[in-house]
Amino acid sequence: MKKQKIVPLVILMIATAVIGAVLFKIQYDYRTKTEDKEPEKTYDAYYAFISESDDEAFWQEVYNGAFLTGEETNICIEDFASELKTRYNAAERIRLAVWSGVDGIIAEGKSTAFTKALEEARDAGIPVVLVGTDDVDTGRVSFVGASRYDMGQLYGKQAAELSKSILNRQDKVSILILSGQDETGTAQDLLINTIRDSLSSDEDLTRRISIETTGVTTTGTFASQEAVTEILFESENEQTVPDIIIALTGELTNSAYQGILDLNLTGQCSIIGYYANDTILEAIENENVYSTVMIDADEMGSLSVQALKEYTESGYVSEYYAVDSSVLTKEDIETEDTD
Repeated sequence: MKKQKIVPLVILMIATAVIGAVLFKIQYDYRTKTEDKEPEKTYDAYYAFISESDDEAFWQEVYNGAFLTGEETNICIEDFASELKTRYNAAERIRLAVWSGVDGIIAEGKSTAFTKALEEARDAGIPVVLVGTDDVDTGRVSFVGASRYDMGQLYGKQAAELSKSILNRQDKVSILILSGQDETGTAQDLLINTIRDSLSSDEDLTRRISIETTGVTTTGTFASQEAVTEILFESENEQTVPDIIIALTGELTNSAYQGILDLNLTGQCSIIGYYANDTILEAIENENVYSTVMIDADEMGSLSVQALKEYTESGYVSEYYAVDSSVLTKEDIETEDTD
């Protein structure tokens, strides 16, 4: 009788153990199963994006615009060789892109080595779209950039407005235009000449303003900062601190702003700059930078991809794509903050 009671109990225990083991196995398999990997995405084309400039923030925006347009059109856009342990310059990255057999190159630069590397890309049959700075001798298929004339008009209008405000409290206004020493050529000359022409054609400013242009070296770490600070230091010693600085690059804008702070020239010298990073935006809000001229970086990146895509698909493309430029002031920032 006792034996008969033990047998069902043993059977129940075995059944419970088996069910528990099965449930554990099901749970274990579920928790530890390897997720099915998504198949690697394939693209219709592969473009290399390569920039030579030190103005990383702006060109990162341009790249982001290109990348997003590439994703929308099934084209892979890579900030080429930027993450390799070895740091390659722009010319070397172009050659690596050529050796890799990319379908197209979006590039920005102006050095002799950069130009020669682009000629190698042309000889290899790889189409190139230049952004920011044009050079038809490279054999590029198209150029994407802002009109230097339009930018000059924007700079000139801001400088005239600021000059008239200053002339309410003094007889004359001195203006210093800062350009990069490596920023030479027809486009840069057009920009500077347009600023000059815009100001000289304003009758309210006739014989009441003086304009000087200085080329600043931007090669090497802190080179721009040191050069601009030295210019301001000398002008302070000679009591010729400019009333207005027009900076034609983002790097020069930052350098001018830092130089004014370091030499305690706030209130004596106002800046009309280029681009709008966090530092420049803060300077505009604090009225240390009067305004800044901006290029639509996202549009520049997007148009460069569209230009290459059009060329690779049809063999034809417009030689020039215009990018919008605009001015940002303190009033604009305050309006954005209230929206």
